Amino acid sequence: MADHSNEQQPQGSPTMSAIIKLDTSPPYPISDYTPSDIVSGKPKAGVNSQFMSADKKLSAGLWRSTVGKWGPWDQTEDEVCFVTSGRAIISDKKDKVKFVVKKGDAFVIPKGFSGYWETSEDFSKYFVSYNSIAKL
Repeated sequence: MADHSNEQQPQGSPTMSAIIKLDTSPPYPISDYTPSDIVSGKPKAGVNSQFMSADKKLSAGLWRSTVGKWGPWDQTEDEVCFVTSGRAIISDKKDKVKFVVKKGDAFVIPKGFSGYWETSEDFSKYFVSYNSIAKL
């Protein structure tokens, strides 16, 4: 297998012929969540979107948060996630059914899900989101 580690990464708008490498260590801002969403703690979160398809329906990047609980939130797109650090509990809108995710786990949050997000330690994940009704 060829070693491509020294090759330059694609720049500018991606095309079907370009491979997009997600940057795993960029500094990106963390900001306070809206207080009305917070259930416990003082969680802060940040997102580093690194790809958006031309039709604005597919996006990918990194997301992270500090400790706390918020929700309920309504998922507006299908999202595939891969946990890179930390641990979180995702629960349904009634806060009864709980799903624990931790470093190394992959999972899908389907469009239409409504629930709570709780982190017991700093958390980060890769995400790929698909929004079937995105507009240009």
